Amino acid sequence: MKTCPKCGCEVDDEDQFCKFCGAPLTDLQSKQEIRQMEHVKIILMLILFLCIVLGCYYLWRRGH
Repeated sequence: MKTCPKCGCEVDDEDQFCKFCGAPLTDLQSKQEIRQMEHVKIILMLILFLCIVLGCYYLWRRGH
């Protein structure tokens, strides 16, 4: 469930408008999708960073 940004009441995920105050909820859904994509980007960047660090360590160990 999500909450209305105007009145704070809980609304169903598929609702387009708040049942209590009538505020539109489409902006809230877009913000949630953007937030989820930001989390995915952060996780992918951490995985890439870890791969680079492990690759450098492997190359360093192979050289010694």
